[in-house]
Amino acid sequence: MTPTLIDAWHTRYPKVPVVKLAGIYEQANDCSLTWDSITKGRLAAFTTAMRAYLSQNSVQFYCKSLKAVLGLYSDEVELPKGFEQPLTIKSEGVVSTWLTEDDIDYLTQVDTRTESEKIIRAQFLIGCLTGARHSDYEHFTSKNIVGDSLVYVAQLD
Repeated sequence: MTPTLIDAWHTRYPKVPVVKLAGIYEQANDCSLTWDSITKGRLAAFTTAMRAYLSQNSVQFYCKSLKAVLGLYSDEVELPKGFEQPLTIKSEGVVSTWLTEDDIDYLTQVDTRTESEKIIRAQFLIGCLTGARHSDYEHFTSKNIVGDSLVYVAQLD
């Protein structure tokens, strides 16, 4: 038995936020993301809607993963001819951006007005100064400070 499209996508690409992407598909097309709802027009509307929320390279990655799942099940479900076309997105060059030490010093001195701003600034600076990912540093506690070092094991997402 063929799994639902959402289940098939999630099984093949467990790190892809399939439920959130399905929500974008539904918002763009006024219908659920199912095998039967796939049309070239709906896929085009989906990619356009994703661009409102995501970078070009993220849209490209998610489209590639969906295209791979559709291709994998194309002998089990009926898909429109040329379904790949709206999911073929060009990558975009990456622009490297970094902060200077003066920029970081400035950020440490900026007055914050709310508790949320203080937390966001502190989190940003922790990530900036340690190179830790947000998914790691959001779990840091005082137990991660050993002597004058920050010690942690990066978590798999």
